[in-house]
Amino acid sequence: AVPHARLAGLPAACVVLGRSREGVPFPGGRAHFVFLIATPQEDPLVQVQILARLAGLLQSAYVRERLMAAGTVAEILEVVRSGDPHTHSD
Repeated sequence: AVPHARLAGLPAACVVLGRSREGVPFPGGRAHFVFLIATPQEDPLVQVQILARLAGLLQSAYVRERLMAAGTVAEILEVVRSGDPHTHSD
């Protein structure tokens, strides 16, 4: 699940991650990851870039497993930065 909003006056993009091993009810099934994205209204492109990056990352079962297993914020950030070494997407 990826709720997102563009907010006037927001100085920079902000992404918040929620994880649930059991999943939370969501249309079409259960969501194990919920990313909340807030971006500056004045920069609509950044929201599209973040959504595209997350969509690409979450297609990988490897990345989803690593996100679920991460124990610290630093580990989560490393997963997002490194992506899936088995693919060649950026």
